[in-house]
Amino acid sequence: RLFGPRAADSDDDDDEYAPTRRRARPVAVSPNVYGDLVDLEAAYRRRGRTLRILGLHGRGSNSDITAIQLVALDLQRFVEIDTLDGARPAPPADPAFADLSSQPFREWWDVSARRTSEASESSEQQQQQQIVAAMRRVLTAIRESGPYDALFGFSQGAALVTLLSYPGAAEALGFRRDWAFVVCAGGVALGLDVAKGLVADADKLVDLPSLHLIGARDPYRRSAADLADAYERPVVARHSHGHELPTALRRDASFGARVHAFFRDRCAETRRRSPDEAAS
Repeated sequence: RLFGPRAADSDDDDDEYAPTRRRARPVAVSPNVYGDLVDLEAAYRRRGRTLRILGLHGRGSNSDITAIQLVALDLQRFVEIDTLDGARPAPPADPAFADLSSQPFREWWDVSARRTSEASESSEQQQQQQIVAAMRRVLTAIRESGPYDALFGFSQGAALVTLLSYPGAAEALGFRRDWAFVVCAGGVALGLDVAKGLVADADKLVDLPSLHLIGARDPYRRSAADLADAYERPVVARHSHGHELPTALRRDASFGARVHAFFRDRCAETRRRSPDEAAS
């Protein structure tokens, strides 16, 4: 199942942090072409319940685009995926997005202040406030619609997933980090100093299992590697494409095997972790 919230126009009202779920249009999925999934299917059956994932889009994107990107991972038969939109309007990151979604395009925070050398101290403070607001937005959604086994993020969403996963960051904002692992696709190392400023030990790495999907032609691939370095034990799955998750990845046998092996391992780790236990 693919769900997404109705987009909020402002992040000034705390009520807007809670997502309103809507049923998305079904995404047509062609038969799997990258190998035998018997082992993975068996792992999900042994687990006894559906794996739940919350997906966060990149800058200039939305939940519809996230749903399409997740098709490349070919997990629709095994997981329940919710998606959440950022509160800030943004132009589409790719003109083609307008043909794929009629919903507004969003970002989690404005990155322009850090792009210019003359960025003022006040603009950087404003950006930090936006990042904390984005973190609160997601954490509120998790508290009200979770628990989730994992967080998925693409690009700016991957950065946000990482900020939320720093040990003690969620607790510093009055929430709990209760997800078990993360997936970062086309990640970028943005805002890490904000999360580190929230915690007592800024030198700690993220201690959750993580999967990092990095394209060989991604212009931000070095930043994606820097983001992976923020984790204690990152697993990297590389593909030959750019800053994207095209459905052509379903024909990449080695990429698919690495992704599915990661999820199979996570199933084994969380098999006995019930929703009630995660929420306690």
